[in-house]
Amino acid sequence: MGVAALPLIGWPAGCAAAAAVGVLAHAVVRRPRPAPALLIYGDGQVDWPAAGFAGLEIADGTRFTALWALLVLRPPGGAPAFRVLLIADQLDTATWRTLLARLGRAGAIGRPPRADHDRRRDLR
Repeated sequence: MGVAALPLIGWPAGCAAAAAVGVLAHAVVRRPRPAPALLIYGDGQVDWPAAGFAGLEIADGTRFTALWALLVLRPPGGAPAFRVLLIADQLDTATWRTLLARLGRAGAIGRPPRADHDRRRDLR
């Protein structure tokens, strides 16, 4: 049940406030991890230095929209592919647009944002 719904269903204000404090404390303690440092090249090759991968290929199944990108990365040598999900808020605007442009050039399936699109409008 959502914290916002507690006052609507008749719970005492003290319970609703305690639940809200719990949710806020959880948000502070369990912050999302930063985006992984990926190096994406114009030819579709990806390096992931923190995980020790170099020469990854953007594989079939990679998809993106204006707000998220799901990267399916295949290591060389026939190892199984893995997925990395990036959200637009994890990167600054210029880096995000560069990522989407490179994914589009690499043949990923997606719909890049319009030239006049400002992603902050979508996240109100």
